[in-house]
Amino acid sequence: MNNFFRHIIFGLEIQPIQYLYLNLGFNYNVNQDMRIIQKKTLAGFSYGFMIDIQNIKFGFSRTHYMRGAVPNYFTFSANIGDLVRLNEQVKAKKLQTVKKDVSPK
Repeated sequence: MNNFFRHIIFGLEIQPIQYLYLNLGFNYNVNQDMRIIQKKTLAGFSYGFMIDIQNIKFGFSRTHYMRGAVPNYFTFSANIGDLVRLNEQVKAKKLQTVKKDVSPK
């Protein structure tokens, strides 16, 4: 069973509200390779979150390998096409507002 679980990574993603994603993961292989027998560690565990606001995503995650080796990851992503379309929609709404204000009454 030890060899079987070394080939499986467990992951969980929860979306408590519309724009927030929480992530949790466990890698048994990393846990077994990096564990310190004398001390309890979080080797193999990873966790993070992602916030998605108007097609712009910001994320943070942290992975535990062993004591002193805990990297942090920051992610920023955006779909350029969606941002261009959103900008065009905003411009169109402003133009309609200006046309209404200028039109004769």
